[in-house]
Amino acid sequence: MSGLLLMKTIKPETGRTISPFNMLLHRYFRLIWIFIITVLITITASPYLYHGPLWFKFAKVEQDACKKNWWVGFLMLGNYIDTSNICNLVTWYVPADFHLAAVSTIMYWLYQKNRRGGQYFFGLVIIVSLILPGLNTYLNQLSAITVFDFKTVEDIRKYILGSPMYVQSHLRAAPYFIGLIAGYILSVYKPTSYRNVLSLKYSILSFITIITLSATILFMGSAYQFREYNVIESTFFAALIRPIWAGLMAAFILLCVYGTLPHITDFLSWSAFVPLSKLSYGIYMCHFVFAMKITLGLRSPAWYDSLKILQDSIGIVVITGLLNLYIALFIESPLNNLVALALKTKPPKPKQINTNISDTVTLKSDSLKESGINKVATVEGSGFVSMKNEFVKDNAALHFRGLKYIGFNAEVYEGSNKNRVKSQNCTIKEEVCRKDL
Repeated sequence: MSGLLLMKTIKPETGRTISPFNMLLHRYFRLIWIFIITVLITITASPYLYHGPLWFKFAKVEQDACKKNWWVGFLMLGNYIDTSNICNLVTWYVPADFHLAAVSTIMYWLYQKNRRGGQYFFGLVIIVSLILPGLNTYLNQLSAITVFDFKTVEDIRKYILGSPMYVQSHLRAAPYFIGLIAGYILSVYKPTSYRNVLSLKYSILSFITIITLSATILFMGSAYQFREYNVIESTFFAALIRPIWAGLMAAFILLCVYGTLPHITDFLSWSAFVPLSKLSYGIYMCHFVFAMKITLGLRSPAWYDSLKILQDSIGIVVITGLLNLYIALFIESPLNNLVALALKTKPPKPKQINTNISDTVTLKSDSLKESGINKVATVEGSGFVSMKNEFVKDNAALHFRGLKYIGFNAEVYEGSNKNRVKSQNCTIKEEVCRKDL
């Protein structure tokens, strides 16, 4: 999803040249504010936020980790340097997202400079991102999946955060790049123009296929705990499982946009999800503390069933959502607005039309009736186009000195010493201009 949203932000359909530096700086500040808040709270207040048999022990570990490595997190290196002591367990995602956004932005910038070379480079990067997880699994004889059991959860910093397969950016790159492809498709093929291009029959068939394959992947992961280890099998599974899952999610999004799924699309387009989407990053960053509060603050044996898990989950989402609504309104949004103002570039000044014309080009159309009225369009300040017609109806275009003149099909004659006349409604680069010569 992050890759998809990045491409939507770039807006490739506009053809505008991006500034990698400005985009990365904006991305950094988009991610860092809530990170800073969580670090400050962890260092200064976490031992006093709650109490219980295990709470102080947990809070002390988190506090010490943040005191030691807060600067690593701010440099977006927390998922590579001393990962077992990362500040706030869930923040491995922040540098991973930033790294992949940086690589993707630079790749797109190179693509704008050289389309063919950019396409080859992007294809090469995708192939490498598919190979690296499998190669790492093969060389280190790793499990095909990250196993969450009593042993790993008891020391999650050692067994989960200490695993490169779980936290390092280059081993998680392939799903991000698949999101880029999906975002490019959504940007270029506008939903307003391609809505419901897939019939109801094929939409339902595609939906069933996506759900079936997704469920199969979920069950395959848990089945690996009960299978005899096979390094070749684990290598291929580790290399392909995340990209396949990302591809299925991207296919589902594209199906909702271009297909015909009446009830599902309507539900996912519900306007109430819009503010939640703005708060989702903050909810992710803060939810872990509340989840640990429920677990580590217990003073008596607890029971767990589906209803209890649903109740706890909804409670965490609501509480963290309200908390991050406050943070977004009074801290994050104002600071991001200041960053946007600081990075805002001045709009280019409009080109002045030079009336010192030395050369002229006369455009005449056999299909137009001469009305005695000359219309003039300035050409790069060094000449003008004279067209004998009041109402232009032809649809062809003339390119002259790099400018695009739309609305007529004409022959071109070069001449000099033409009398200059008053121009009216000259169409230059698809914009209407008025200028007295």
